[in-house]
Amino acid sequence: MVKADNKSKMLKIGEPIVKILTVFAVIIILFQNLKGIGPKNVLRNFIIRARNFSLSYDDKMRLGVGKEFYDFTLFIKENTPEDAVILIPPQAYPWPQTGNAGYLRYFVFPRKVISGNEFKPGINLNENKVTYSLFLWADDYPIVGKSFAPGWPKFNLKAEYKLYFLPDGTTKKVPGDFNQSEIKENTGVRGIIKLKN
Repeated sequence: MVKADNKSKMLKIGEPIVKILTVFAVIIILFQNLKGIGPKNVLRNFIIRARNFSLSYDDKMRLGVGKEFYDFTLFIKENTPEDAVILIPPQAYPWPQTGNAGYLRYFVFPRKVISGNEFKPGINLNENKVTYSLFLWADDYPIVGKSFAPGWPKFNLKAEYKLYFLPDGTTKKVPGDFNQSEIKENTGVRGIIKLKN
């Protein structure tokens, strides 16, 4: 009987210690995750939300991540099935948002995104069951030089159709294969390509 009492006293003494350690661990994890954000971004996002408290979620997202990028992600979601596998530009300049698979996945989930290479798909499209590809100009409109064109993809693709996302928010469906010259000639163009199986 004495052993049982000692055990229950030990458990009662240990409970606050476990709670304190748990809170401490949560604080450490929170600090580790927040330190990369930076105070400028936190303050900027807070000010955006405070000044625009009554805005819709979509409008707040447009302010936070950029109207053009956010509207493009909505276009992708509206025009691809949830089980789509989408080829995206490489994670490099000039595609910091659309080329970042982890970042873009947040906006188009549950669709799967796979990074391609600049001048070729970089993967076997059939083996990876890729059903769509993005086509787009640069995210942040770099200076175009003779040796650099910010359009992607810089390779041809066999396609059922291309669906253009026009600046006024409308779409234009064009049947047929994708030719890389289409992206070189059009600054600011964006859309999706439905690949042939």
